[in-house]
This record gives sequence, C-alpha cells and structure tokens, in this order.
Amino acid sequence: MSQGFFDRNLSFETNGTSPGSEAIDQWVQSVQSVLSWTLVVTGVVGVMTNVLTILVFAKMGFSSTFHMSCTALAVSDVLCVVASAMTGAAVLGVFRRDVDAKTSAHMGTITGGLPQIVFSRITALITAWISVERCLSVAYPTKVRFIITRTVTKVALSIMFCLGFFFLLLASSSYRIGRRFDPKVNSTRWTLDVEENKKLKALTQFVRMFFGLILPVLSWVTVTICTVFLIVKLRQNSMWKKTAVPTATDTSSDAGDAKTTRPKQQVPVKERRVVKIVVVVTSIFLACSLPMSVHLLASFSLPEYIEWGALGQLFVINSLVCVWLSQVNSSINILVFAVSGQKFRSVLFGLFGFSKP
Repeated sequence: MSQGFFDRNLSFETNGTSPGSEAIDQWVQSVQSVLSWTLVVTGVVGVMTNVLTILVFAKMGFSSTFHMSCTALAVSDVLCVVASAMTGAAVLGVFRRDVDAKTSAHMGTITGGLPQIVFSRITALITAWISVERCLSVAYPTKVRFIITRTVTKVALSIMFCLGFFFLLLASSSYRIGRRFDPKVNSTRWTLDVEENKKLKALTQFVRMFFGLILPVLSWVTVTICTVFLIVKLRQNSMWKKTAVPTATDTSSDAGDAKTTRPKQQVPVKERRVVKIVVVVTSIFLACSLPMSVHLLASFSLPEYIEWGALGQLFVINSLVCVWLSQVNSSINILVFAVSGQKFRSVLFGLFGFSKP
C-alpha cells in the first residue's frame, strides 16, 4: 500500500473532498462493497488451500530446502489471505458497532490493513528467495547444496518473518486504547487513537519507505530476473533434447544400443520439474503483483493519487483490487503444486482418503 495507509487508515470511505457527483460516489461505494465481499470469500478459500498445502508438505517431510521454503510460503500466504479478508470485513463495517468512525477505521487498520501489508511483503520475499534458490541450483548444480543448506534456509526464512513482525509491532505501537464520552449517543465509548512516537519517528519513516516501496519493487525485480533466467534455461534444455543425436560408442557385436549425447549443462529431469513449478509460481506472483508495484510507484510520485487527494476514489478502488490480487496469488499455489508435482498430488489425494490419481 501507499504511505497514506500507514499514516491514516484502511477505512476506504469516500469523503467530501473527493471529486465527482453523488452518483459516482454511490457507484464507488457499490464497487467497494463488491470487492470487500470478494475479499472475504476468497479469504475463506485461501485459508483452506494453504492449510492443505502445509499439511501435504509436512507429510512429505522437510529434507528438501525447497519443501521448507514452500511451507514457509504457505504459512505467509494463509496469514496474508486472513488479513485481506479482515480488510474486506472492515470496509463492510464489522467494527462500526459501538465505536466511532475513527476508531472503527483504526481497528480495521490493525486487524487487516497493516497485517496484509506485512504478510504480502513476506510472501514476496519468500517467492524471491525460492526463485534465487532455483537459479543457483541450475547455474551451480554441484555447489548449491553447500550454499543453500537447511540451516541457511531456516535462518533466511526466520529473518524474513522477524523483519515483518518487527514492522507490525512498530506500526501498531503508535495506537493507544482509551475511553471517551460521545454526546451523540450519551455514553462513554472505547476509542483507538494514533499517537506517533517522536523518538522513533526517523526509524518509522524509514520502515514505511522500506516496506511501502523499496521491498515490494525489489522483490518484483528479483523475481522477474530469476524467472526470465529459468525460462531461458528451460528453453535451452528443450532445444538440447531436440538436437541430441544418437552416436555409436562401441562397434563390437556386444556393444548394445547406441547412446545419446547429452550436453554437459542439461538440467536433470527432477530439477527440471521443480524449475517448472517455480516458474509457474513466480509468473503468477509477477502477474498479481505488477498492479501493486504500479500502484505504489504512482502513490509515491503523484501527490493527488492518495486516499484523501483529488484522485482519492481511483486510489481506493485500485487499492482494493491490488489487495484482492495479492490474496489470489496467496490462494492458488496449491493448484500449481498439485498439477506439476506427482508426489504432492498423491499425498494431497491421500489426505481425503483417495487412492493415487
């Protein structure tokens, strides 16, 4: 999201300063409602698919660093889809009961907006990590096992999650719970206000910029480069298979069948299958995260493209669409694993009591 979401809230309410007629405002609110319900429904589906993914990889074991990374990705994804669903619920007004509008908006930020930002960034980092790992496996097949070890993978994944939770705690620390008398309802209500810590202002601003712009764009660029590299390697491998010709290696009568020349750089079958899975996963990530990257760059470069700016209505709609695309990206990896991985598919069907497909 943009920096405005950190400074204010994720209420996504239209305001009096937004341009457009009353009919346009009603249309925007209708679109918000549809997108919000979509976030809730997709969130329910995403939780189920990611829980199944975690169970399958747990049964398959974590001897492979790839399995460890994919499990961590599923954990981040399930948290991301839950946060996205809470964002939709906040827009639908689930927190508006017995609290004022400002408190409702802040509650939506803490339960949905901020966690969604954090876990979507962790998902992006893990996706980038998986793509880099596969690139090293293809470029240095004999050395990668000494570079990307189980310990290195555990440490890297732990740092990603710790970094995300640090930001979540830092951003949430500025909220204060209190009570205030509301003359409109003639009663005292619970309130949630923002009080920025001046001592941590510089650190907070840096973290906002890092999570709001640098990290998502850097992840997107890294995944793009790695995906292009893997696609090129797969195409080269396919061309090698087509151009490989049989050559006789023994002219004696008991020589047996002729052998086929194999290029020294040919990707092994098992590794090629994993690379294809990674290419599909990263391609889906790129397709779903590209709008968010454009949205972020626009929000930082165009002063009016912000929640309370002249382009506020467009900003709000685009924000919800980007959140939904992030949620979709975090919900459908199980389909990629099931279609591309025979062992994954077998274990998945076994969870439901079906025989091997």
